Parts: sequence; C-alpha cells; structure tokens
Amino acid sequence: MKTSISYLLSRSTLLLVLLALEGHQTGAQDFKKFKFGINMGYQPNGFLIDLQPSYRLNNAWQVGVRYEATPGIVLVGSKTDTKAGSLGINGQYYITSNSNINRPYVGLGLGMYSGSSKEPSYFGFYPR
Repeated sequence: MKTSISYLLSRSTLLLVLLALEGHQTGAQDFKKFKFGINMGYQPNGFLIDLQPSYRLNNAWQVGVRYEATPGIVLVGSKTDTKAGSLGINGQYYITSNSNINRPYVGLGLGMYSGSSKEPSYFGFYPR
C-alpha cells in the first residue's frame, strides 16, 4: 500500500511541475520589433499629422522617432503661415512584460519644436 501512495504522489508531483512549466512557456511572447504609428486630427490652427516609427530593443525597451506637423496654412495670431511642427526621439520602458492587452509604460522624448516656419526652433522634452 505504501508503494502505491508514493507512486501516486510522485506522479501527481510530476504532473504539477509539468503543468507549471507549460503555463510559464505559453506566457512568454515576443512583440513585434518594428512599429509604425500614424495619427491625424484637427486643431483650431489647422490639420495635424503625427508619424511615429519605433524599434523594440527587447520586450521591455523601445526607441523611436516622432514627427508632428501641420501641413498647409496655419494661423499664427492674425497672420497665416505655412508650417508648424516638431521632430524628436523618444524611448519607452514597459513596466510589465506580460502579454496582456494593457501594458503600462513610462518614457521620455527630446526634440526640436517650432510654432511656425518664420520662428526659430526650440529644444524641449515631453513625457510619455
């Protein structure tokens, strides 16, 4: 009787270990290396377009470029101008590596900003 109980316990322990390993293996996921975002919208000064290509270094880190512009005519005070926008680099750190739909992250971007083509560009940063 003792051998059948120890045999049963060893089989159930082996089964639990295998199930735990299987669950761990299915939770691992590699995300796409390249991502390209296009955003469009309207603001009171004109039409807005935002292009954001990025590269994932690993599942936790991502670096990218952000180009944002208002092509066409924009209003600057009472005068019209041809373009306003920004160009910068950014990085993101994903806090959790789970393959859930929601992945919280923190990040920072650095770039050059211009309110119009007649104004000088300014250096700035933005949180992500």
